[in-house]
Amino acid sequence: MKNYYHAPQCVGVKRKKGFYKFIEIFFEKLLSQKVDYYLACGPSECLILNQKYNVPIEKIVLCPNFKNINRDLSTKKIYEFVYIGRMVKEKGIYKILDIFKILNILDKIVMIGDGKELVKIRKKYPEVNFTGRISSKEVLGYLAVSRFYVSNSIIEGLPFALIEAMQMGVVPIISNVEGHKDLVINNYNGFIYDNQLDLINYVFKTQLLNNKEYDRLSMSASVTAENLAKIAKEDIKINFKKYE
Repeated sequence: MKNYYHAPQCVGVKRKKGFYKFIEIFFEKLLSQKVDYYLACGPSECLILNQKYNVPIEKIVLCPNFKNINRDLSTKKIYEFVYIGRMVKEKGIYKILDIFKILNILDKIVMIGDGKELVKIRKKYPEVNFTGRISSKEVLGYLAVSRFYVSNSIIEGLPFALIEAMQMGVVPIISNVEGHKDLVINNYNGFIYDNQLDLINYVFKTQLLNNKEYDRLSMSASVTAENLAKIAKEDIKINFKKYE
């Protein structure tokens, strides 16, 4: 086996119990011993592979996720907040919307994505614009008119949605987990929160930002994503040559 992409962000996720848990771990460890190298999409994944899976550094190949996007940061913003992802409990969507309900700003967020909770959550929060599943082009259209990207994930790799948002100049407000922290520096190109009270404070803070401060955060987010794309392209060229 020459190619094996391991998703170490699954570490910490609740596994199935009993016999099925044993089978998952058995095959995971078996594959770990058979592969020639690992592809990781972000620095946090590299660390997890090395520290939790005992994979030697020389067998880990970093190929960061990236996006090429033509953006217009001057577009008029319609939405204050945007969420992109699966409509499932594991993404913390109810906690996000409960906070927005407390702050009486449910009408200021657009929720993009599909999932088993979509029908239920639409009924619970009728004030919210839920788009369901839409095309990548439509997603970029929503990002172009949104100011802040919100995520409450409990676990991430190097998320495409966050990269897309930052490249479009949308300022992230995200949970303090691996993957998120590979991209966002608090108060430089976005906000990272540790708990629900932090999230409330940051969402409230967004309502007080002046244009100059928002533009600084937005440009910093965009530049971060652009630099990631440059690094990723170079890494891919080097690694393809290395493993031809």
